[in-house]
Amino acid sequence: MTSTAPSAAAPMRVAAALWVAGTAFVIISAVVLDDGVGRNVAIALVVLAANLAILGAARRLTRDREPGGRIGALLGVASALLALLYLGLGIYRVLGEGYAVFG
Repeated sequence: MTSTAPSAAAPMRVAAALWVAGTAFVIISAVVLDDGVGRNVAIALVVLAANLAILGAARRLTRDREPGGRIGALLGVASALLALLYLGLGIYRVLGEGYAVFG
């Protein structure tokens, strides 16, 4: 019997892609602006690693306890929204103020 519930993996994939995009933006903007490159790279990679680890744990939890369930989908959507906020604030900092995100 197949489940008709939406896959929890889809929002998690979107969230992971957004975190990678946010990290790339932080790193590229720091290099282009030549503003705190080392600090920006280090912080961006730590943020990326932490959020990908959280998404991985949520995916394992969902797969083991509630395949295709709402918990994983909710965590994926929440993570994607946080990633959009991270990217949006980064864009504001670079374009609005002219400084690197963590500069």
